[in-house]
Amino acid sequence: MRLPFRQMSAAALILGAGLSVASAQDAGPFDFDLKIKFDAKAAARLSELGEKATVSAYYYGEPNADGAGNTNESGQISLGTEDFNISGETQTVTLVGAINTSALAWVVDGHPRVNVNVYSARKAVADNILNCDIFEDYISVGQRKSPNIKCTLLNP
Repeated sequence: MRLPFRQMSAAALILGAGLSVASAQDAGPFDFDLKIKFDAKAAARLSELGEKATVSAYYYGEPNADGAGNTNESGQISLGTEDFNISGETQTVTLVGAINTSALAWVVDGHPRVNVNVYSARKAVADNILNCDIFEDYISVGQRKSPNIKCTLLNP
């Protein structure tokens, strides 16, 4: 199943004073697919609980000379976030690269990176029950070859 995601999170609006956030239609150049695979135990447990999984993408870049004064506490240029919930079945989702394109001027060579995490949505249970791979690299790497994220139960 392929699920497109075309909505920016509210957190993307808190990027810094004076910066405009790119709309979803402007984010097209940063789209990439992500393949998420749940093993049988993880899929069964999510279904049993009526729980979802959250896909969380944090977009950032390494600062160039112009961006040195605009870094976050980690020394990076924050470009935005993208968060959404999915069912616990193996599927491909599309990340739209919901980033603040005006802040790319502060990023080395204008090449944004992304950190993608998947975890249980914590709607049915308070604690995360999933152990999922992480994808962290340049967006262009994800565009060349769709990253695979495998999820298992944290405590089977």
